[in-house]
Amino acid sequence: VENVRLLDRLSSRKATLGTLYLTATHVIFVENGSEARKETWVLHSQISSIEKQATTATGCPLLIRCKNFQVIQLVIPQERDCHDIYISLIRLARPGMRRKLAQKSILMLKGENIMEGV
Repeated sequence: VENVRLLDRLSSRKATLGTLYLTATHVIFVENGSEARKETWVLHSQISSIEKQATTATGCPLLIRCKNFQVIQLVIPQERDCHDIYISLIRLARPGMRRKLAQKSILMLKGENIMEGV
């Protein structure tokens, strides 16, 4: 998802614009415009909780709390994108769901019937 803002918890004025990637194992935020291309990686198994906050004029805030006490606050421009990311992270952060989603992906590649309820 492009044009996502990563908010700095220490300074409410500082926000970094970038692109958010969601893989099978990680949430990855890549800053736009910097030559060094700073990246923030979070392993799904390190996510403790995910909170979708009320939509504002600037977008839909998503708060990710990690087991190592890291807190990441993202503002996603479209509410629908935020909801999709929220639902995906809820599923990926649960250990049993990662296996089911992986099995579902394999079945989709093989062209077999997909399991219900995933």
